[in-house]
Amino acid sequence: MQKLKEIIIISSFVPGHNRSPVSVNKKMVQLCSYVFDKVTFITSNYPPEEIKELHSDKIKLKNINLNFNSNNILKTILNYIIMQIQIPKIVKKSLSDNSYIMFWLSGPMIIPFLYCKLKRLPIIGFLYGNSRYKSDHKNLFNYLKAALMKFIALNSDYICVESRGVARHWNIDFDKKQMNEIHLFVDTTRFKEMKPYIERKMIIGMCCRLVPSKKVLESICAFHLLKDDFPEMRLQIAGNGPLFNECQELIKVLGESDRIDLLGWIENQNLPIYFNEWRLLLNPTNYEGLPNSLIESMCCGTPSLSSIVGGIEDVIIDEKTGWKLEDSSPEGIAQSLKSILKTDNCIEISKAAREFVNKKYSYDSSLKNLRKFMDLLI
Repeated sequence: MQKLKEIIIISSFVPGHNRSPVSVNKKMVQLCSYVFDKVTFITSNYPPEEIKELHSDKIKLKNINLNFNSNNILKTILNYIIMQIQIPKIVKKSLSDNSYIMFWLSGPMIIPFLYCKLKRLPIIGFLYGNSRYKSDHKNLFNYLKAALMKFIALNSDYICVESRGVARHWNIDFDKKQMNEIHLFVDTTRFKEMKPYIERKMIIGMCCRLVPSKKVLESICAFHLLKDDFPEMRLQIAGNGPLFNECQELIKVLGESDRIDLLGWIENQNLPIYFNEWRLLLNPTNYEGLPNSLIESMCCGTPSLSSIVGGIEDVIIDEKTGWKLEDSSPEGIAQSLKSILKTDNCIEISKAAREFVNKKYSYDSSLKNLRKFMDLLI
């Protein structure tokens, strides 16, 4: 295949309290480096060592030096505007005769988008989780963010989504002629079954940000409701966030400190250890793109009970590769968990989940998928 000359990937800043965007950005940059001669990655607050680990001289990280670790909302918004004003200058310096611009829509990068439109540069808009649904109570700020990101995607020359379910989550009809499904990959050399499912103890796991939209407090209450039915069961929660202290207090009040472990933030390279101990990944959520933790756990043979939002609907086939969670109230979660834990087909579903992800989300499969899309650009 003929290589394209350059892609410039523009992404929002990495929040100081949330490293989850680091992994997905890194994977997209890595995939693009095998298709393009040059990859310029423009962002802010991104850890440079992550790009150095890719050992590629084709990749140039352009980190805009601004502080996004402040709890001051007004300061964050001001820095975000300053960041957007600086991006066109970097784009102008980085352009070659055959450059494509990819907007990785983790934020409403409207100023650089308008600049690229005015310059008639070829634009790829990449949509994933819809921030409109990020909070339990939809607010104007998240609504406007989502509206701007959707506007950018729909007015790009090419629209990409992680999966068709993500498009539906944005209330966009998936059209093969106008949209492209570009999914990332799981590192199957690290995320694999190391401990047979049948040998695992009765441990339920969660891997998420501790925020209201991830229903972590409801999950703790649901786990408590099952104490009499499954006294030997444990719950491990990997992640950090603003609800961490509230989770600690709730666990203490419920008298569950000996059965529920708050693990804090777990680095990605250590997650396979935990996934291989868990019988089930519990994943209630208001919104998602295609969550890394879900497909990584499935690759380890750990099936999931998940809310069916965003790209999850393309991965969880109910009672085949996992289980649908219809009701994310404490009672609803407890009832679903009880039903799953009493079933006798968990081993078969574990195997099916692992095989599904290994086939569709391996590195080779994702690279082939990206190359197929990039063929359209030549």
